[in-house]
This record gives sequence, C-alpha cells and structure tokens, in this order.
Amino acid sequence: MTPSEDPFVDPNPTLAPDRGPLGAAAREERRRRRRRRALRRLDVAIGLIVGIIVIVVAPGLALAGIIGAVVLIVAGLWVLVERRRRARRATRQRSTMH
Repeated sequence: MTPSEDPFVDPNPTLAPDRGPLGAAAREERRRRRRRRALRRLDVAIGLIVGIIVIVVAPGLALAGIIGAVVLIVAGLWVLVERRRRARRATRQRSTMH
C-alpha cells in the first residue's frame, strides 16, 4: 500500500489544523482559567471547612456561630469580587479586540 492509498495518512498536510501561536495562546488561556477556577473552588472549600470546624469544635456555640458566619461571608464576598474582576477583565479584553 502506498502512502497515497493509506487512509491514515493526510493526503493534503497543508490543510491540517493550524497549531500556530494563536492556538498555543488559546490553550494557555484555557489552562489559566482552569487553574483560577480550581483555586477559587479550593478557597471556598477551605472557608467552608474552617467555618464548620469552628462551629463544631468551639465550646461557645453562639460565638462559634458568629465566627463561622464571618468566615463564610468573607469567603463568599471574595468569590463575588473575583467574579466581578473577571467579568470586567473579559469585557475589557473583548472591547480591545474589536
């Protein structure tokens, strides 16, 4: 079987998908977004765990509840602030691209 008859050989290699600098930049951007999303989830999980531990372990339940609520509120506010920053950054990037 010659290479031209082989179904697994691309007969026209110039039409292969472009993996140039734009493709690499897009892959890097997706990788950064995944990393940021994972870090945000980790931060929220840590905040929840700390809040739950403080509520369960602390001897004064009312004080523990207040401290736990504060920790959870801070974690939630941090997530909201990061979302707004990300939305602004995305809007800014879209406006500079056009």
